[in-house]
Amino acid sequence: MLKWLKIKNYLLIENLEIEIPDGFITITGETGAGKSILLGAISMLTGKRADTSVLLDIKSKSVIEAGMGVSNDIKPFFVHNDLDFEKETIIRREISGVGKSRAFINDTPVKLEQLKQLTDQIIDIHSQHQALLVTRADFRLEVLDSFASTQQELKSYRDVYEKYTATTSELNVLSEKYQEAIREKDYLQFQYEQMENAGLQPGELKALESEESALDHAGEIRAAFRDSLNTVRDNEQNCLGMLNQVRNALNNIKAHYEPAAEYTNRIDSVIIELNDLAASFETDADEIQYDPKRLEEVKERLNLLNDLMLKHQKANEEELINYKDEISKRLLEMDTDSSRIEAIKTEAEALYKEVMSKGKKLREKRREAVGGLEEKLTDMLSYLGMPEAVFKVKMEEKESPAVYGMDKVEFLFSANKDISPRPIAKVASGGEMSRLMLCLKSLIAQKLRMSSIIFDEIDTGVSGNIAGKMGNMMLQLAQNAQVINITHLAQVAALGKVQFHVEKNKQGITIRKLTGDERLMEIARMSSGENVTDAAIEHARNLLQ
Repeated sequence: MLKWLKIKNYLLIENLEIEIPDGFITITGETGAGKSILLGAISMLTGKRADTSVLLDIKSKSVIEAGMGVSNDIKPFFVHNDLDFEKETIIRREISGVGKSRAFINDTPVKLEQLKQLTDQIIDIHSQHQALLVTRADFRLEVLDSFASTQQELKSYRDVYEKYTATTSELNVLSEKYQEAIREKDYLQFQYEQMENAGLQPGELKALESEESALDHAGEIRAAFRDSLNTVRDNEQNCLGMLNQVRNALNNIKAHYEPAAEYTNRIDSVIIELNDLAASFETDADEIQYDPKRLEEVKERLNLLNDLMLKHQKANEEELINYKDEISKRLLEMDTDSSRIEAIKTEAEALYKEVMSKGKKLREKRREAVGGLEEKLTDMLSYLGMPEAVFKVKMEEKESPAVYGMDKVEFLFSANKDISPRPIAKVASGGEMSRLMLCLKSLIAQKLRMSSIIFDEIDTGVSGNIAGKMGNMMLQLAQNAQVINITHLAQVAALGKVQFHVEKNKQGITIRKLTGDERLMEIARMSSGENVTDAAIEHARNLLQ
């Protein structure tokens, strides 16, 4: 429940602080005094989106903060979100001048969704436009489920439904991917076989290019080796012959000059190296032959490799080999995907059967509660001045499972038992809708055990005795929850344990708790208008007794 509220720099509210007791609380004020602004500020604490338009002073941030009493039932939320659990939890929203919004739970920054998850378990706000809730299928199911106490069945169903939808989603993605793969499989297989048949080898391209160049210039290369061989060994005036002469000359003097022996050894080494080099020249000259057949084979091989590289936009044969391996892997994955699809399909079929089974159990429990809900709502409407009202719940089976189950629920209503019930949104007047929504909200709040319920002029469109009965219904609801009601009706305002008054002045919007004569005069004003008569005061005194 709300224990206290602080609002700073929000629309017309400069600075506001109030303490809020438990029980039935009424808030009054003239039209346009700012009651809806107060409610809007509280809505910020329930995760409503905000921007800089809510700032009274654009240079300062807006801060809405509240202390909330929480029960141990909500402790799992704090554990799951790694938050400190306090019996009096403080929640806060801040909106900066640049439009940045921040949320806090017990001074720990949280996401807006986390704030909403917490306050959804504590506060239920019924604003004036929420009469449209009856047009929403999820709200109608929420009412039926809360009355039928199907929380466990619904959770069990949703757990399986979420697995089923996740599995079918994965199945759809894989199936689409597999179908695309099947369409390209033949082409991939052709590409793979073409490269596989090519017998690609790492380093082959460079070797072939080198061999092609050698074959193209075989005559030139052979002549160069023969010329080199003649110069080194075979001509009359050759390098080896000259070096032998040098060695002989040095041998003749080494007995007389010691360094000559070292020179001789070095010359011997050069002679050995030149002999080896000459032998290599001779071998290469003999081996290098112009071979047009081999040259054609090399060129064909190079053309094949270059064509493959061009086709697949690869720079060399190593990239081609990697690409071939990728295709091989993809082809294997296609076979794996096929097996995976069959496995997931089997899993999805099993989950579908489980969803259907749990959905039927949920439907059965809902159907069992329909009669009781109809009777309860009809009795409540009768109490609120509609003795001939008829409330019916129409249940139909959905064609396929959905997040709320496999049922479609419609609320039918007629204010006269002689007129066939029709969808509420189409036939209920404003006053009838107010009473219907109070009844529905009361049922939900009682079943879900909300600790704070806020009604924004839910008594609109009613007056007199009916207004008093609506007030009594809220007063009864307040036996188990904090109920805050914004109202224009004196009969309802007088029932409040505490009455707050909202007014607008030069300083903006203020709110204060009325005491004693202040409250008496406010109730009298609400009954008679600005000209408060003695009779109005006496009537107000009677209402407050």
